[in-house]
Amino acid sequence: MSLKQFFARWSRTIHRWIGLYMATLVIIYMSESFILPPLFGHGEPVLNAPPTEIRSSGNSQMISIEQVLRDTENSLAVNFEDKVIDQIAYLPQQGLYRLSDTQNFLEWYIDSGDETLVSYGFRSDIFLEEKGLLGWLSPWVHQILEFPFLFLMATLAVSGIYLFVQPFIPARRNAEPS
Repeated sequence: MSLKQFFARWSRTIHRWIGLYMATLVIIYMSESFILPPLFGHGEPVLNAPPTEIRSSGNSQMISIEQVLRDTENSLAVNFEDKVIDQIAYLPQQGLYRLSDTQNFLEWYIDSGDETLVSYGFRSDIFLEEKGLLGWLSPWVHQILEFPFLFLMATLAVSGIYLFVQPFIPARRNAEPS
């Protein structure tokens, strides 16, 4: 067996098995992206990104963070009993306050001018980033699956390039004895 045949056979074998591993990971991740948000969303609407429209004008009176916290539980139709607001941020570009429960991946966006609830829900994108690829099952399972990903992806790329280029490499001819 020549060296060219050895590399071609090795590349096909490696490419097949690594491709199967990668395809399995993609199928797991895709199925999680459809199944997990309704299961872990606590019945809240799914919110995939913060609101982008500008709500309050720059010349209106802005409410304080303390007033937002005090009035949020009383005036908004949001049940905060089992939720812990552990992060509050002001988004000056949109004129909104963001209240977050990072443990449950929930966010509320409140207008900084008139204190109305703009949107709220379960952040499925952040959830899938942190808990996807079986991370919801156990963090160490996620690490075991994710750790070899970059190395195997590089190996898959190299073997794929070799399999593509290999038919174009001219065969080496042995010199005929005279």
